[in-house]
Amino acid sequence: TYPGDLATALVAFDATVYLGNRQVAVDDFFLLPGATPDREHAIAPGEVITAISIPASPAAQRSTYLKIRDRQSYEFAAASAAVGIEFEADGRTIKDLRVALGGVATKPWRARAVEEALKGKVLQSDTVRRASLLAIEGALDHGANHYKIELAPRVVARAILKVGETA
Repeated sequence: TYPGDLATALVAFDATVYLGNRQVAVDDFFLLPGATPDREHAIAPGEVITAISIPASPAAQRSTYLKIRDRQSYEFAAASAAVGIEFEADGRTIKDLRVALGGVATKPWRARAVEEALKGKVLQSDTVRRASLLAIEGALDHGANHYKIELAPRVVARAILKVGETA
């Protein structure tokens, strides 16, 4: 699984990675194993990262990063979630939601199904918990990762509800 923390937040908020004269959406920068399991990123020989930009968004202004790990000392995430919420004028209805998971896949994983399920809904604990199950849709249980499949939706729900409390 991808071990970094920063990239999860970059994926949640649609960052762009600049590689000299070329730019790549951060979600495309980190590669799935596929036919090239030896490549983790889209940097070509001779390229270096020259900048990273994150577009301004109201969801980024109300955001959090939640990391669950085995020990309190420095440890990679068992599961993490970067979440940002923009509310409608009523302060309760979700206008925009950004959710990305870390520690559960070979790259930071955008949970777009969770985002879409909650847009236009009033922020309520039971609704968030049900929608957060979509974060693991299609996940395969290989035995050793079973706990992550159970943990990921809980981390997503907890992060969303934490951000919602600050509204």
